[in-house]
Amino acid sequence: MIRTVDDLFDDFYKNDLKKCLKHPDIPLRLYRKELKKHLGALAIKDVSPHDIREIIQTVMDSGRSSTANQALIYAKQLFCHAGETELNYL
Repeated sequence: MIRTVDDLFDDFYKNDLKKCLKHPDIPLRLYRKELKKHLGALAIKDVSPHDIREIIQTVMDSGRSSTANQALIYAKQLFCHAGETELNYL
């Protein structure tokens, strides 16, 4: 059952990223380095836009604007995946 953001990412990775991307290791690495430590253990329903904004701002403050942009893109895709599979209410 998918309850946490880690669970959601695992499902997203297996069912979308691995099948669609030539290099699925890129979003996997980005998730592990930037998003997992802040969001991984949280229930999907407990993640707020403020949480995402803080992560993106932290990455921007470290001088990695391109990485921040990628993190935002993948976070959006991840939570769209939750909405598409109706998991954001668990």
